[in-house]
Amino acid sequence: MRNKLKTYSELTDQEKEAFYYLQASCFPHDIWSPASCAQSCTGKFSHSLFLIDDNTVQAYLLYQHLFETTEILSIAVSPDRRGRGIAAFLLSTMDQQLRTQTECLEVLLEVAASNHAAQKLYKKSGYKLITVRKGYYDINGQKVDGLVLKKALSGETP
Repeated sequence: MRNKLKTYSELTDQEKEAFYYLQASCFPHDIWSPASCAQSCTGKFSHSLFLIDDNTVQAYLLYQHLFETTEILSIAVSPDRRGRGIAAFLLSTMDQQLRTQTECLEVLLEVAASNHAAQKLYKKSGYKLITVRKGYYDINGQKVDGLVLKKALSGETP
């Protein structure tokens, strides 16, 4: 089957189950309940992109957009699909949608200081460090700093 992009409302029940499993497997230190997963996708300001292949979720990007700011809530790629540019594709697709469908000026996200692969992706995608939240994450009993990053979508830095 060919890869297909969907929003949460377009997912089948089987694909929603695959989403819950992918979130739990990618973030075992911060597993969301199915209700929390659904709520993060269906809120008034919530948006989602899911990459589907073989009737299962291979990757997703969840974000909230309010006025001129968008915040990425979660992004994940199935471990067997990593290193293929899928996360960069999802970020680029989101950027394009925000530029053409909203008046968004900036995108914010938070990443664990220990997640070097994600930091590399975000840097390559134009995100810059704006602050550090000391000891924000608890990963496997270790306190890990949270890095808050921002990307300007306009020609000016908000």
